[in-house]
Amino acid sequence: MAKRRKGTQTPKKRQQLSRVRRLISRAEKRGYRFPEELKKELAGMSTQRLKGLTPKKLYKMATAISEETGKVVSGSTRRKEARKAAAKKAAETRRFKRDLPHQGEIIWTKINNLIDSYNTAGAQYMRDLLAQEVRKFGKKAVLQALAESGEEAISAAETIIYYQDTANTISRAFRNLGELIRSYAPNESESREMGKAIDAL
Repeated sequence: MAKRRKGTQTPKKRQQLSRVRRLISRAEKRGYRFPEELKKELAGMSTQRLKGLTPKKLYKMATAISEETGKVVSGSTRRKEARKAAAKKAAETRRFKRDLPHQGEIIWTKINNLIDSYNTAGAQYMRDLLAQEVRKFGKKAVLQALAESGEEAISAAETIIYYQDTANTISRAFRNLGELIRSYAPNESESREMGKAIDAL
């Protein structure tokens, strides 16, 4: 059996070395710093020792700037902060999506009340536009679009309804509102999720 030349890496060692280096590289891009001595020693470590460098152990060796205090903390502490921030952001996103149907219904009702209150050509244009967008995307998607565009949608609707004697103004507002709804209208998957939320109202 041929002897392996000194310094030759086995496939298992190459695999472990690549894994550790990738982890360090990705972490450094996110602001973590690892001891230079550790990075220099990696190539000379045994396969078993490299295997023992789990993410948890590596982050313990690292340092980073805390986003909460601005001070240098251990990588483990910074990682806990990142997880806490990610959980908070996810909760806010879930809350926002859960509230969208309510916000969309409020804007829909406000616009329709304006339409009913003004006997103008603009009000009829507005009624036709909403009906057209509902036929095209479905009411659930339009409600989400209205919720996400918010005051912009109300402002465009008011322009259409109030300024019935200014053709150019109506035309611009009509296009703007249509573009708003289309730009915010969700894809099929998002529509299904929004539909479930609206059906639960």
